[in-house]
Amino acid sequence: MIGNTEVAYQIKNCVEIFIAYPECAMLGDWPYSEAFNDLIANPIMTPSEYAITTVNHFIPNNYPQYDMITTMAATNLSYLNSLGTEINNLAVEFINNLDEYRDEITSALLGARIYALMWEIDYYIDFYNFLELLTINDSAIVDIKNNIMSIMDSAVIANKHLPTDPAHGLSIYFPRRTSDYNDSLRYEVLPSPYEETLFAIDTQWDEFLKIYLGITDNQPPTTPQLSGPGQGKPNT
Repeated sequence: MIGNTEVAYQIKNCVEIFIAYPECAMLGDWPYSEAFNDLIANPIMTPSEYAITTVNHFIPNNYPQYDMITTMAATNLSYLNSLGTEINNLAVEFINNLDEYRDEITSALLGARIYALMWEIDYYIDFYNFLELLTINDSAIVDIKNNIMSIMDSAVIANKHLPTDPAHGLSIYFPRRTSDYNDSLRYEVLPSPYEETLFAIDTQWDEFLKIYLGITDNQPPTTPQLSGPGQGKPNT
């Protein structure tokens, strides 16, 4: 489940090529031996070549008993800055026009490929597939959507999935219920809130999510400073 836009963005300054499952996977699915044998045979292959080789060896499968359709991808993280910029632009457009486009956003969300259903969660979706299903015709949003998909086409250098699986390499966090916002799989207490991820800091995706879900920052009022007598007369 590491094949996630927020995770990729978090490590973009540390890693050149990122290989990951956006979906859960079965033990033993990762093609370690095959990829290492290729590296032994060709020790001068580039990181990109090794990543592509690894992904190409992966065999995707459908495990209906686990609600799992496995997939693997490799991403060139040099594209993550421009991807983050365009996602921020999309979030701003969503925020500014949410009353008009809520239905279209919700329809795309509900139709998009979901990851990690095995864990009985539905808040990781295939971002590219979400954009494919987004029917908003506003020219600004269409341009941003096309820019994002073009960047992702270049960034995802290898992607192995079943022919009927609309998996494009990176999921994104998009909870559809208020109760799921800031939920973190396997943790009762978050190691850090979503707003502290680099992706949330650098983009307004988290602001869009909170507005879409009806979440607002609810702070207690400051204690008022009162003056006047400490006691009063009845009925006065």
